[in-house]
Amino acid sequence: MAVAYASQVLKLPATIVIPKTTPGIMIAKLRAENAKVIIHGDNWDEANILAKQMADAEKLAYIPPFDHPKIWEGYVSIIEELRNDLL
Repeated sequence: MAVAYASQVLKLPATIVIPKTTPGIMIAKLRAENAKVIIHGDNWDEANILAKQMADAEKLAYIPPFDHPKIWEGYVSIIEELRNDLL
C-alpha cells in the first residue's frame, strides 16, 4: 500500500504483484491509488518471485514489502517506543 501511495505522490507508475489470497478490499485500495495490480500465485513467495523477475527484466526498482534492512530499521524505533511505554 505504501508503494502505491508513494507512486501517486511522486507521479510515478507502480505495479504491485500480490498472491491470490490477498483480500479484495486490499486489491481495491491498491487500484484506488492507480497502481497496476497483478494477482499471481497461491502465496506471497510465488508472487514475490514474479515481482523480482519483472523488475529484473524491465530494469525497474523492486521494493520489498518487509524484507529489507531499511524497513527493519523503521520497525526498530517503533519497537523501542512501545517497550519504553510499557515499562
